Amino acid sequence: MQAIAKKIREGALRKGAWSAAVNAETNRGKAAGLYIDRKIIKTGKLEDMSEQEIEAKMKQILDDYAQIIDVTPSKSSESSLPNDEESSSDPQK
Repeated sequence: MQAIAKKIREGALRKGAWSAAVNAETNRGKAAGLYIDRKIIKTGKLEDMSEQEIEAKMKQILDDYAQIIDVTPSKSSESSLPNDEESSSDPQK
């Protein structure tokens, strides 16, 4: 399998087909066992969890992914909201 993928990669490189060359090299790595596909399937429903369990899970998610989740509103979004005077439909104001 690896030899075939190597030939495909070399042919793709000669033709300038970079995407095909990368795919061939990826397949060669998979055949060599360099890449591992891991899938985790979990079952369960929110309806089966108590309110405390849901809150604990949400806290855990926020803690685990704090570096990529930003729940703080930005100043630019607050300032882009119209104030009461700007949102008035009365043209006399």
